[in-house]
Amino acid sequence: MYLIDIVVPIRVRPKGRPRLTKYGQVYTPTAANEQDIAVLMRSLHNGPAVDELCRVEIDIGREWFQFRVEPLRGHKKVHRGDIDNLLKAIMDSAEKAGIITNDNLVRELEICEVDVELSGV
Repeated sequence: MYLIDIVVPIRVRPKGRPRLTKYGQVYTPTAANEQDIAVLMRSLHNGPAVDELCRVEIDIGREWFQFRVEPLRGHKKVHRGDIDNLLKAIMDSAEKAGIITNDNLVRELEICEVDVELSGV
């Protein structure tokens, strides 16, 4: 059962990467619609924030996205950083290693954080 299941009618644009000005100062371009997305999401979900381990499903269409959150029972919290930041590091490395030519070719992705040790590693 989902704690949250909302369809947000807005086109999502990628967040900008840090850049340099001609004077050598670093800045990150503002996310054109990040604030608009947050406002829409808040208007569609007026309940409490999820404060437990959870699974998130996101389906992205051209002019909308669906955001679902489901609680995870029986999982331990593992402190390794935000899962989205870990994913970005892995995808960028796979591109640099020549395993994929561009991570924008990925259209389906599943990532899970598990607490399992590999023997011999």
